[in-house]
Amino acid sequence: LAKVPASDIHLTVRLYDYVNLPPSVRSELTADTVRILGRAAITVEFVECPAGGVKSDTEVCLAPLGPTDLVLRIFPPISAKTGEELGNAILGPGGGAYITVYPRPARADGLSTGMMLGHAVAHEIGHLFLGANAHSASGIMRPVMRRSDQEKMVQAWLLFDADQINRMRTALIARA
Repeated sequence: LAKVPASDIHLTVRLYDYVNLPPSVRSELTADTVRILGRAAITVEFVECPAGGVKSDTEVCLAPLGPTDLVLRIFPPISAKTGEELGNAILGPGGGAYITVYPRPARADGLSTGMMLGHAVAHEIGHLFLGANAHSASGIMRPVMRRSDQEKMVQAWLLFDADQINRMRTALIARA
């Protein structure tokens, strides 16, 4: 891994929930994302911001986006470009980035919506720092999640590989 302490690589994610997920689902989404990126030695902090035109009084939600600030939007699946799309990501040139995820029913036993969304968010963060064409034959950066991948999600085995971790950390260090 890059020789930078994990605490020096920090992302702040502003979460805007446009589908009103139950708090337990949002909690599982954030916990899984934190766990997956933590295994890559990247610290993630989530801040819940009000969605749907509600004015925020949270300072983080009001501040301009910095180079390691992300906006996570949870939209209804009907908003997705394709029927099976779990999410997408856009990196802003001057700082900040936008991730959108779409809740979908899980297909594997024991896989919850929150767990699946947490993996989708981690995958999209991977795209932000690995590039749009960063899909791989295995692991969390697979282009399409099969049932076997969903089973690995339940077992907490769907992660970034060592090369992806190094490339993400290098990109984040350069961006910060």
